[in-house]
Amino acid sequence: MENRIIFYTQQGAIINATNFSTISIENNKLLLDNCYILGYYEVDELEEILRWLITELGKTRKAREPLVFMMPKSDKRKDDIVDEVTDNKTD
Repeated sequence: MENRIIFYTQQGAIINATNFSTISIENNKLLLDNCYILGYYEVDELEEILRWLITELGKTRKAREPLVFMMPKSDKRKDDIVDEVTDNKTD
């Protein structure tokens, strides 16, 4: 029996990807089998995330436990959010 591969996407979906064929990039989206969006990332983040995925997928595992990937949130998108709650009162 092969080890199961599970992805928890940036948007909170859980995908059984045990028999996936491809992971690709299209318009800053990381795609699984050109069908499922694993997450949205800036170009400089994609290289690091792909390196992490390749390293983990390439490890030999003897356990029957599933291999679970929790896709990281994009650091760049956090920086783009403007805090709209401001306190303009003066004492």
